[in-house]
Amino acid sequence: MKVSIIKEGKDFLKGKCGVHSKYLCYTVGRYDDETIQVAKELGLEGAVATECGLANIKTGEFELKRIRMSPMEIESFTEIFKSFMI
Repeated sequence: MKVSIIKEGKDFLKGKCGVHSKYLCYTVGRYDDETIQVAKELGLEGAVATECGLANIKTGEFELKRIRMSPMEIESFTEIFKSFMI
């Protein structure tokens, strides 16, 4: 079941947008060890969860945290990444 759902998503992006996706965003943030294994078997290189935070090498490429983006002013967007700017 998981194989077909993930594969259908990849095929849809390829067919409709011409995009060969190498990454996955877990639907509603739901994933488990089986989901990760399926993603790997389908040749994906990584996936993001809906857990807020910054990705790091310890979490692995299939459990990447992220910062959720929503409509905001450019100043607010810039503030999120201020500590990473040189």
